[in-house]
Amino acid sequence: MTKQRTMTAAQQIAFLETLPYAWAFHEVVVDAKKQPVDYVFLEANTAFEAFTGLKRADIMGKRVTEVIPGIRDADPDLIAFYGRVGMTGEPDQMEIFFPPLDRWYRIQAICPERGFFAAVFDDITAAKQGEEALKGHRARLEETIAERTRLIQAQADEIFEMSTPV
Repeated sequence: MTKQRTMTAAQQIAFLETLPYAWAFHEVVVDAKKQPVDYVFLEANTAFEAFTGLKRADIMGKRVTEVIPGIRDADPDLIAFYGRVGMTGEPDQMEIFFPPLDRWYRIQAICPERGFFAAVFDDITAAKQGEEALKGHRARLEETIAERTRLIQAQADEIFEMSTPV
């Protein structure tokens, strides 16, 4: 029979630090009506710094509205998105373009405990660029096919005209 063992908190943090994904852990800040209005950075890995440009030393213990002043105007509303996850316990995900870094991210958010959430980011910029390139190729191909179809039809019409007896 195998001995039951779990990872220590230090082992978990060390494991999360090695992931090729950015992750961060936060506490939801609510107003008097228990509506999410902000969140506080509690933990993040090195990849989070690389993906977002935010340094852990500068953000730990701070509210996102202090760290990213224009976040309340973001579209989509990240405070509402993360707040919903942290308050309902329901995981959620989205894809978002982050203009300051000119990058696309897939974000998955989970709630390990009510009032808190963890976010995992995957940089999907290359995939999005590939999708856009594919759309461009497809549009050019469809345009080429349409042009050749018009040309063939015009040639068929001309051959028909020439073969019709006078």
